[in-house]
Amino acid sequence: MGTVTVDWAVSGSNLDSVKSEMFLVVDGEQDELIDSVTSSVSGSDASGTHDLRNRGGHGQTYKITLTVTGTDNNTATENRSITLN
Repeated sequence: MGTVTVDWAVSGSNLDSVKSEMFLVVDGEQDELIDSVTSSVSGSDASGTHDLRNRGGHGQTYKITLTVTGTDNNTATENRSITLN
């Protein structure tokens, strides 16, 4: 088992939470949620890190999703794919 560290910095009005999720990408199937971490934030700027645990499979592809939610429940999401060597 290994760890992937997500460094994040967000800005916007009335921030509420930041969530990082790691999904195992499985060809032809729905991506499988492996780990998730949520941080409560406030104000208009925030930064931090989330350590996500993976299954340690070399050559496996994962999707990392970062979702920012405001106090008004508006969300913004960004995705990245990584392959472990």
